[in-house]
Amino acid sequence: MLVFEVFREFDPAVDGSNPKIMANGLFLFTCSSLLIFVVLGIAMFYSGMTQRRSSLSMLGIPLIVTMVTFIVWCVLGYSLTFSNNASTRYIGNFQFAGLRNLERSLLENESAPDNLIPALPHAVFEGLLACVAAALTMPCIAERGRILPMLVFCVVWVILVYCPVAYWEWNSNGWMVDKIDILDYGGGSPVHLVSGFTTLAYSILLGQRDQILIMNKNRYRNSNTGMIVIGTMFLVTGWLGFNAGCSLTLGLASFISVVNTLISSAMASLTWMCVDYYWNRKLSIMGVCSGCITGLVVITPAAGYVNLWSSFIFGFVGGFLVNFATGLKYLIHVDDCLDIFAIHGIGGMIGILLTGLFADKNIAILGFNDIAGGWVNQNYVQLGWEVVGTIVVSLYAFTISFVVLLIINWIPGLRLKVDDEQTLHGGADEWEFGGEFIQDFVEFLRILDPTDYLRNEVEPQLESPAGESYQQEDFQMRDL
Repeated sequence: MLVFEVFREFDPAVDGSNPKIMANGLFLFTCSSLLIFVVLGIAMFYSGMTQRRSSLSMLGIPLIVTMVTFIVWCVLGYSLTFSNNASTRYIGNFQFAGLRNLERSLLENESAPDNLIPALPHAVFEGLLACVAAALTMPCIAERGRILPMLVFCVVWVILVYCPVAYWEWNSNGWMVDKIDILDYGGGSPVHLVSGFTTLAYSILLGQRDQILIMNKNRYRNSNTGMIVIGTMFLVTGWLGFNAGCSLTLGLASFISVVNTLISSAMASLTWMCVDYYWNRKLSIMGVCSGCITGLVVITPAAGYVNLWSSFIFGFVGGFLVNFATGLKYLIHVDDCLDIFAIHGIGGMIGILLTGLFADKNIAILGFNDIAGGWVNQNYVQLGWEVVGTIVVSLYAFTISFVVLLIINWIPGLRLKVDDEQTLHGGADEWEFGGEFIQDFVEFLRILDPTDYLRNEVEPQLESPAGESYQQEDFQMRDL
């Protein structure tokens, strides 16, 4: 992402005739609008992946988390991430708390002194990036975590985890920019690494679900594969605004990042599909969609830094390796039910390391990013810096998240996990939303099989028009 060094006040006499300012502002607002589709896509994708008894929770959590995160961002987050007069290299101050002083502010970069952007569109775009990171992460509580303590954690997480990491990489005062010059175009570390390793910490503390139920494919199924497909399409659409907007200015870099994003996503999807077919001799729509999202993830750190041919490599390597990474949860006995750690944690890591290899200074300069490049420019030390940055961010996100979650879990009334085994089987929708379900069909299922949604109440009985009682066995499937 283009790093801006200076905030200065808008001068009508000088800046009023500069059409680039309004063009860049409109461009960022357009990309911000597309980020809303990313949140919608996340909600639909996760909702379709979980059981129907928890699908409403997964549809609602990204929306709720987005509202909370954006408020935190406006009050504190933007200032902690982008204040330019902080005395430390690790976190910002309260210079822009409450978005003050931004109404007439412009951002200026030494590499492109005439290519200014208004501060408010920048604040909105970066705020929605934070919302995307939170929406990717917090649904890790699927089917076993409580929403209230998750929201408390979300507030603390934005302030203590997301904002510091974003400051390190996207603020000219950040230590990763100042000391090691790590390359991360669109948020491989602040969005994906942080999301993946936060999920790992949260999943460890939540523990595993009923493994007998989960391994029984006749009893445990995702709720809606169609929702997964539609969510994936929204994610791809929104991600074009995600990566294009990370150039912060309308230009060649934004166009290159869009094409790289599409190529990587398509390549990863096809690779994942082929790997699945090789092992199972069956195609998997869920695998196609997971591969598509993996391609979006791995290209994010490099979308505006690499040649178009490199994006084929990003997609292939990401789709191939992350497909196998989804099996890590069984090896380490962590119930990453939505594969957030595999796709975003491992996928983000792969993308960052590949950036150290394929980042090209001749491409980056088209977006006014003056970098030394990676191995393709004989800058062999860059891969080492990418490794250092990856390790530091991963350990920081995991450690801080784990400690904060432990503290929250000790607070009365904020226990992380639903503690009633019957409620666990009954589903998060029943626990959190009472009588609200994603479809009315759920109520019909209660009559067909009351044990499908365990409840401590009398089993409902229906009567036919003739007064005969319909028993459950009348609806049982029988072998023909």
